[in-house]
Amino acid sequence: MAHIDIPDVDVILTIPTYELKTKDSRRVLPDKYSHEKAVQNSAISNTMICALIQHNYDLAGKMMTQDGFHEPYRQHLILEFEKVKVLSQKYDAYATVISGAGPTILTLSRKEKSGALVRTLKSEITTCDSELATINNVGVIEEVVYPS
Repeated sequence: MAHIDIPDVDVILTIPTYELKTKDSRRVLPDKYSHEKAVQNSAISNTMICALIQHNYDLAGKMMTQDGFHEPYRQHLILEFEKVKVLSQKYDAYATVISGAGPTILTLSRKEKSGALVRTLKSEITTCDSELATINNVGVIEEVVYPS
């Protein structure tokens, strides 16, 4: 099995105080995609994964921001999304995207700029909690507390 290194970037999570139900987030997605759009967006996803593996974070970020499967349809559901994206670009972040179905916003940041970016997000977007996240490189560790 091949080993893939953990990306050498910082991850910033910006979490709105409101809930976005998955069913509401799914409801705005199209029922169908054309063959052309599906191929195009799959290629973007594949290129993004390859770029991450190769530590080409500029290309990975560019691909992440070109998502056509869900972000164009969901971004209006997350009021702060555009402002987080604009602020992150000012700090030369690789990408700012919707995490899963939302409303959490994920930013891949250059390590040398992440502290300043988090401070800016905290001060300028007070309707959210912005935090530097740690990438788990161990996985889940199981521990039997009460043997049967």
